[in-house]
Amino acid sequence: MHSRSSDRIIEWAIAGQIDLGITEHSTPHPNVVCRMIARVPNACVFPDGHRLATRQRIRPEDLDGESFVSIGSVDRRAAVEKVFEQAGILPRMFIDAPMANVACAMVASGAGIALVDELNAQQFIGRGLVARSFAPEIFSPVWHVRPNSLISSSLAEALMRDIEDEFERLGYRVDP
Repeated sequence: MHSRSSDRIIEWAIAGQIDLGITEHSTPHPNVVCRMIARVPNACVFPDGHRLATRQRIRPEDLDGESFVSIGSVDRRAAVEKVFEQAGILPRMFIDAPMANVACAMVASGAGIALVDELNAQQFIGRGLVARSFAPEIFSPVWHVRPNSLISSSLAEALMRDIEDEFERLGYRVDP
């Protein structure tokens, strides 16, 4: 099991080097089968003691002038920037992190604020990070990718069932 950026996982799927991958985006590559399995709402995260900690819901206007830690993919960045643009806000893009867990660690260390999926945010609550809901809602898709040249093993299929069951339990699963 490896934790890497979505782009790297897709590269491995194209090359037939993995049985399955979980990514934040899909690919149109003919060697890869992609299926969206969940949509996870994003939360606004900031360090303990931040001025926004007293608010229950964060809006783009609240982030005007804040140092912002953006995350990885072009699609994700475009969705976040569109929300800020529609609100007439231009956050200072301070750091570009490759993955949400890296962004959370940087925010917990005081590097700025970020919008990350709730699952990653929850891992850092109580460890220097505060998370609040964000409006308008932004969702992070979760994709199951696999090489179309490989027949899934029973172990890979069982793992995917467990992952999908957990997304269902959490209320994030997308209907097949």
